[in-house]
Amino acid sequence: MKNITDRPSKGFWITKWFLDFIGEDGSILIVYAAELAWRGGVIPYTNLLWYRPDSGVSKRYRFTRGRLPEREGTHITWTDKRFKIAGVWEAVADPLNARLYESGNQVLDWQCWQPRSKVSLITGDATLEGEGYAEVISTTFSTWEIPLRELRWGHMFSGDDWAVWIELRVNKQSQWIWWNGEKKDGCLLSDTELFFPDPGVTLKLDGGLILEKEQKVNRVAGRLVGFIPGFSKILPKAFLMAHQTMWASRIQLAMEGREGLSGGRAIHEFLNANPK
Repeated sequence: MKNITDRPSKGFWITKWFLDFIGEDGSILIVYAAELAWRGGVIPYTNLLWYRPDSGVSKRYRFTRGRLPEREGTHITWTDKRFKIAGVWEAVADPLNARLYESGNQVLDWQCWQPRSKVSLITGDATLEGEGYAEVISTTFSTWEIPLRELRWGHMFSGDDWAVWIELRVNKQSQWIWWNGEKKDGCLLSDTELFFPDPGVTLKLDGGLILEKEQKVNRVAGRLVGFIPGFSKILPKAFLMAHQTMWASRIQLAMEGREGLSGGRAIHEFLNANPK
């Protein structure tokens, strides 16, 4: 498979990083750092979502040049001087990858460099420790050309156990689900529960904290119009109106042959491109 971070010197391409952090103090950070090439220009985008137990959710974003995350070995570093934050993600699980979509010469590859991480963040005068996750998607065709109906995505950790899941509904339903690094088939997935028939694991997601609930694509496209006049006019209405909900959940994990339930944390989302 071609290196997912490779991109052509000209033409259209998108590179989008997603990193998250769940702190020991209960704080949560979501980072989107992306670049989009369009008609000879490169447009950067950075979006931060912070949840702090004492003040709730806050969001900041900008379309000015910043630094994409940098990977070296098992480390990923990311620094944003404008937002006054710096972080180091250290992998504690091996990378995952998948080809999520392919049609003719249109290919969308996904690289999860860190399905589970130990994270250290410096923000202002504070240093926060916790766990996290890091992935990157790159494509050389416009993602709104995918006839996407629904997307479910998420990851979780509980003690020594972890999982990552993706479910796409395009012309048919496709799943990519891993339990402790092993790809699993035939899983049942919803916004509140995930069942692995092998090894007989049930994850219950409480959806206790809504991090985002909005037509995010429409909002971002509206901002992009300032950089690309008429940009929103080329986007399909269903793509613009897609509704996204992202949760931070406490989980209860039950496994056949293991007594009792164990807890943990999860970040997960549902995107509906056919809202009613």
